[in-house]
Amino acid sequence: MTVQLREMRPANKKIKKILISWHFGPILIRCHQQGGYSTEGAANMERETDKKIGGMVRTLRKRFGWDQKELAERAGFGHFQTVSEIERAKRSLKASEVVRLAEVFHISTNDLLEGNVPRPGQFVLWREPDRSSERAETEARFLERCRRFAFLEDISGDAGGPSLPQYSIDLSCASYEDAENLAEEVRKTLQLGEVASPGLRENLGSQWRIKIFEDLMKNGSGATTSGECGAAILENAGEPPTRRAFSLAHELFHLLTWNEVANHADQENPQCGDRNEKLANAFAAAFLMPAETVLRKLSNHRVERFSDFLPIARSMAVSLPALLWRLVNLKKLDRDRVQEFLVLSGAKEATDPDWSMPTELDRPLPERYVLLAYSAHLRGDISIGKLAELLETNVGMVEHRLDKYGLDLGANEYQGEVLPT
Repeated sequence: MTVQLREMRPANKKIKKILISWHFGPILIRCHQQGGYSTEGAANMERETDKKIGGMVRTLRKRFGWDQKELAERAGFGHFQTVSEIERAKRSLKASEVVRLAEVFHISTNDLLEGNVPRPGQFVLWREPDRSSERAETEARFLERCRRFAFLEDISGDAGGPSLPQYSIDLSCASYEDAENLAEEVRKTLQLGEVASPGLRENLGSQWRIKIFEDLMKNGSGATTSGECGAAILENAGEPPTRRAFSLAHELFHLLTWNEVANHADQENPQCGDRNEKLANAFAAAFLMPAETVLRKLSNHRVERFSDFLPIARSMAVSLPALLWRLVNLKKLDRDRVQEFLVLSGAKEATDPDWSMPTELDRPLPERYVLLAYSAHLRGDISIGKLAELLETNVGMVEHRLDKYGLDLGANEYQGEVLPT
C-alpha cells in the first residue's frame, strides 16, 4: 500500500492525516501527532466527523428518493439499522462500508470520508421527464462517468480538439423547417455521406469529442448534458439499434443548441420543453433521412403496402416507423393511415428482427474512455486500484474487463499501437 502524509491546521490544533490507498480507494485515518492530543480530544473529533458523514449519507439518500431499507439493500448491509446508526453517528464507517456507499452514491471515497456533500450535478436534459429514484440513480451514474472521462482526458493531455459548435436558434419560435435546415448543414460539416447512422457515434466522438455512454434503462430513450466535463450523451442500451440511432441524432440537436436549452431549463415550461423535443425530432428525421435520398429510394421501389417500405428503412439504418413518419412529413403518406398501420401491426421492432434486449452490457464503457484509463495505468499515472475504479470493477476483474476491449495489462507495447502520441 502507499502511505501519504499531509498536514492540516484546524482551529488551534495541528493534526496529521494518513491517506492509505488500498485497492478500494483512499481510506482516511486520523492519528495523534506525538505529544499532541489527549484521548478525549481525539474521541470528540471522531464523533464530529461521524456526525458530518452521517448527515451527508442522509442527505444523499433522500436526494435519491430511498428509504433506509432500500439504501441498506443497495449497499449490501444486512439490516437497515446499519444505515440508521451511520446517519445518527452511532458508529463509525468500516472500510468496506466506505467503498460500498461511495459506489452506491456515485461519489469518491474522499468526498464521503470528508463529509463533503456534492452539489446536485450539472443540468441533464432528459427526453421524457421522470422523478423516480431509478432516474436519479441513472443520472448520477451518467454524470460520474462524465467526470471520470474528463479526468482521464486531463491527465492524458487529451482534452483538446475541435469544440462543439453552437447554433443560435430561438427554440420558442423556431420552425420545423429551421430544424431540418440545421440538420442538412450539420450533415455537410460532418461529411457523413448518404447513410448517417452507422458511423455517427464514432464521428461525433472523434470530430467534436462528444462523450457517448450507454445504460440499460426501463424508461427514457436518452439524455444529454454539457458543462465543465464537456458534451455528453446517454443512450438507452435497452432499445434496438435503429431506435438508438434516432435518439443519438435527437440528442445531438440539443447539444448544438445547448445555450438556448440552458436558457429555457429554469423556466419549467412544459410547452417549451415539448416544443424543443419536437424540433429535435424534426432535426433527427432530416439528419438521418434527407428528403432527396428518401424520395430517390422511394422512386426505385415498388410499394403496394406499408411493409414494402421495410427495405428502404433498412438501407438507411432507420426504423420502419421513423421512415413512415418522415414520408408523412414529406406529404407522401397519409397520417391517419400510418397511425392505424403502426397500431395494428406492432411494427416497432420490424427493422431489427434479430435484436433482443440485453440483460447486461458486455462493454459498458466507451472504448476511448477505456483506452485512456489503460494508457494512464501503463504510464504510472494511476494505480491498479484507480484503474479498477474507473473501469467500474474490482482489482481481481480488471484483466477480464480489459480483455473485453482487446487489451492486456502484460502487453506494455500495446500502448503505442492503440493510442496516438
